[in-house]
Amino acid sequence: MLVLAFLLHVLYVEEGRLRETVASMHMEQPRNENDWRNAVRQSRSSIVSDPDHAVPMNHPQEVTQQTFVQDPLFEKIHTQIDSEDEATRCKRYGFTHTPGTKRRRVFFGALVAADTMDTIRIHATEAYDVYHTVALLESNTTFKNTPRNLRFEPGSELYKFTTAGVFGKETQVFVDFWLDEAPDAISMTREYIQRESILYRWKQQGMRPDDIGVVGDIDEVFSRDFLRASQVCNIPQFQETDCLKPKIVALTNIYESSPECRSQKNWFHPDMMSGACLDGVGDPTGRIVPVRNYHRTRGKRDDASGNRGKYRDEHVSLGRYPLWSIQDFRTQEGNTRQQTWADVRWGVAYHFHNFFYDFSTVRHKYVTYGHGDASKATLPLSKVAGDLDIVVRCVHDLPNSASPKMPARVERPFYEIEGPKPIYFSNETYRRIRHDHMFERLFWLMKNNSDRFTMILAKFCHCRRKSKLRNKRHCIIIINSLFTFLAWNYRLGKCF
Repeated sequence: MLVLAFLLHVLYVEEGRLRETVASMHMEQPRNENDWRNAVRQSRSSIVSDPDHAVPMNHPQEVTQQTFVQDPLFEKIHTQIDSEDEATRCKRYGFTHTPGTKRRRVFFGALVAADTMDTIRIHATEAYDVYHTVALLESNTTFKNTPRNLRFEPGSELYKFTTAGVFGKETQVFVDFWLDEAPDAISMTREYIQRESILYRWKQQGMRPDDIGVVGDIDEVFSRDFLRASQVCNIPQFQETDCLKPKIVALTNIYESSPECRSQKNWFHPDMMSGACLDGVGDPTGRIVPVRNYHRTRGKRDDASGNRGKYRDEHVSLGRYPLWSIQDFRTQEGNTRQQTWADVRWGVAYHFHNFFYDFSTVRHKYVTYGHGDASKATLPLSKVAGDLDIVVRCVHDLPNSASPKMPARVERPFYEIEGPKPIYFSNETYRRIRHDHMFERLFWLMKNNSDRFTMILAKFCHCRRKSKLRNKRHCIIIINSLFTFLAWNYRLGKCF
């Protein structure tokens, strides 16, 4: 009994020490995007927004002074990519090039919600001064038709950051707002209707049939090399006049929460299309207007108007298919998945999935977005989605799941992975700090005992970090945590 009493005393002493350590680390944790930016100082790029230079405009817009300064490291990479011989670039993707071809203008559009400055900066660095127009849209309701606060409203830090030149000196950025209640539109239909505003903004900006539209989320971006290729190469999809299969779908590499956590699977967004096949931009002559699922004029096409590539006989006989709305652009078939470098593993686009600052935001996403599920609010993180299981295993340096149903990551460091990589990730300091931040957020995310035991045991068995000092500190905390877990869950009466 004396031995047991002594052990219990040690356990509670260790528990107290652990709590002090946790408290001190929580005090150091960044609580919002500004704290994160100041704490990690991950980017050598800088931005200074002066609210005195903001001038209200219609629809509602605000002019922010162009004060963003691009990192010289990224400028050098941009120059290397942009100065390559165009014929060589086109050949890489299986296209041809006609000398003297005028560059096509590129218009980008996306819905925004919980997107972070990190994600915006990563995307903008890839496409810096490539886009003619960036049209972003935010809604004051979720796809589940529940209220949400606007984060990009004029005057906010996110608004000033996004519109102050981060996308380039020549790129015009607009943030519009969807405030239509439309209570009878729910889930994905609500998303489809919201995306219509993107095309409205493109048309306001003078989009022409020979321009290019790119639709995605802000965490999806074509590689800079492919964007440059799309501007000058002879691309078959851009020569389509019938608009049956006019879009290019990316073969997209996925990074899960950290540059070091690359998934083995590929994504299939963003999407690219010539303006000649976009509704309101292309020529509607001889085309039948498709029937849609929301009041017949908005939303998704019906099953005989091009949904899943199916058309009525009259569409086929005309040989000129309906022009595409933005929701068609994002969701419908009629595409070719583009490969690159003769190796499909390397992709032509990137998806920065779940690049949030904390996992409460991640949970909120999986509960409220278009495919949301309320039950995921209380599940252990690795059970919320297979993509999050990748994050847990990657950050804790655990092997992939043995289950063939679970997604797997590329079990190699970032610098050992072949092929094109996001330009922003060439900043080694950012990669390290981002990965360490996700480790700390996961380690202290112990919402229930099963999570606590999983995290503790994982790090205890796989505590392999580059810094020896960090090894020692983490392993001491882990051992303390393990003892604390036993003290909490196996009381004296349960052990005997």
